[in-house]
Amino acid sequence: MKAERERIRNELQQAGKTNKPKDIAAEVDAIVERIWSLDRELQDAKPERPRELFNGMVERIELRFRHVQCGKRLECPLESGIIHLRADSPMFGSVSGGDGI
Repeated sequence: MKAERERIRNELQQAGKTNKPKDIAAEVDAIVERIWSLDRELQDAKPERPRELFNGMVERIELRFRHVQCGKRLECPLESGIIHLRADSPMFGSVSGGDGI
């Protein structure tokens, strides 16, 4: 019984550590500040730097096109798209979830 009680106590402590409430407003403010600092950095950056940053932040980009017949030609204008961000991106810290932006 004592061993079982200790095991349950340890599990509860672990659960308490992982389920701490987050201050969403503070996380949003931190992300906004990171985006503004990124904007300032990109204004003076060489072309390689933005490519490196975006490769680290973006998991994939989905684009959807409409197919429109214009006479003999088929045109495919962009209809919509989703940018999926990496959950482990250092740009966004510990923020998780979401299907994309």
